[in-house]
Amino acid sequence: MQRGDIVMLGNSTASRDFKVANPAPGETSNTSYVITTAKVRKATYAERERLFGAVPTAPFEIGKDRIDSADKPQSVALVGHVPMLP
Repeated sequence: MQRGDIVMLGNSTASRDFKVANPAPGETSNTSYVITTAKVRKATYAERERLFGAVPTAPFEIGKDRIDSADKPQSVALVGHVPMLP
């Protein structure tokens, strides 16, 4: 996948643990959660019903998460105007 690609939901997921940075009542900074995310892949016409978003050519990120670099993370736009390649 690269910037400018339309993406769809893949068939695999990735799970990881994270610790709470600013605990809510009943939590501590040692409270941990497991997050499972779906992986995405470049969209194909044949599976267009699985379209999910687009990898913008000029991403703007709100917040930052630590994702394993082996998963080759990319920002994916889900809504709004997205800069794309012509």
